[in-house]
Amino acid sequence: MASQAATAVPDRGGAVASAEAAAGPDADGIRVYRIGLAREARSHRRYPPLALERGWTGTAEVQVDVSRQGRARQILLARSSGHEILDREAVAMMSHAAASAALPDSLRGQEFAVRLPVVFDLADVQ
Repeated sequence: MASQAATAVPDRGGAVASAEAAAGPDADGIRVYRIGLAREARSHRRYPPLALERGWTGTAEVQVDVSRQGRARQILLARSSGHEILDREAVAMMSHAAASAALPDSLRGQEFAVRLPVVFDLADVQ
């Protein structure tokens, strides 16, 4: 089914570095959050019908900025897949995922950002 073709992949690229993050967030907590975020994103995956019809593939990288209150403050496209429709879908997937991904206790009260790749591959369409 087409809804299973886009995948958020937890890679070892980890957290986005910043002066605040360097002193703060726990590396294990970041890893656990990224895995949970990727899992949630996969549950919201969808291959846009137009992209499927035209055979478009690509990998978009999405950044999720998390506030000290534990909510996604901003979700943005960090790197384009090369197709605007895939980029929009990747950001939408991550927006849904960020709303439901559990935040580890070690990250509560911390402000941090993570990046995850979202892969759109026709070989994954079932």
